[in-house]
Amino acid sequence: MQEITDSLNDAMLRISQQNDEYSNIASTTKLQELSFYGGWRFVKNEFFDLDPNSNLTIDEWKLFHENLLRLEDPRDEKYRIEMGWFPAYDPDGSYIAKLINENLENSLLDEFLTTEKAEIVEYLNQAISGRMSELSNKRERSERERRRQQRLSEQRNVQAK
Repeated sequence: MQEITDSLNDAMLRISQQNDEYSNIASTTKLQELSFYGGWRFVKNEFFDLDPNSNLTIDEWKLFHENLLRLEDPRDEKYRIEMGWFPAYDPDGSYIAKLINENLENSLLDEFLTTEKAEIVEYLNQAISGRMSELSNKRERSERERRRQQRLSEQRNVQAK
């Protein structure tokens, strides 16, 4: 499994570098390893294994931008995970990860903010392993209940008139 992960990371790095203005820095830095669950598709991966709490050079900070990672669920592209650094390039910034389901009226399922590399990796691995579908199912149930309550309220208003 590790060989597959390494091969996929290498391929994603080469693809990311094709249009990357910082390819010299990126070519000397490895991508952060993440677990692969359930066929999640890496649409974008520029999430390098640099630790923001270590002494980074100005050039290395250029790798900390708003759109580091985007993963999509192959069964439904409207389920996705986006992760970046905010504000971009700022040593005082933070990782921010968003779990999104565009099938819902309120598409943001969850958001996580941290400056710790280990915490964001753990969060992403949990999200990929099924936390997203858990949150999505919970949100869908909440939205169905909210719509049901709204219909009941509208029916009561009509009956009261």
